[in-house]
Amino acid sequence: SSALISRMKSLDAFGRPIQEFQVKTACGGYLSVGSFCVIALLFVTELQYFRELETKDEMLIDQNQDQKHLNISFNITFPYVPCAILSMNL
Repeated sequence: SSALISRMKSLDAFGRPIQEFQVKTACGGYLSVGSFCVIALLFVTELQYFRELETKDEMLIDQNQDQKHLNISFNITFPYVPCAILSMNL
């Protein structure tokens, strides 16, 4: 138990200055370890959020009613499907 407390005192990043010295406490060590864990957790979750793919559905309608035919363009990507399997019937 005293070895754990002395180890936590050595990890104290928030030492209190008393008479021109810094006193490292076990409570400060626990606070430092907890802070580093929270920082690591926030970093990992933000990194996961950054790496997520964002899909955007957008439809634009041409207001020009003079044409009899409507041109439709598709841009669809299937990254894990072989081209030989894909087909489209209109």
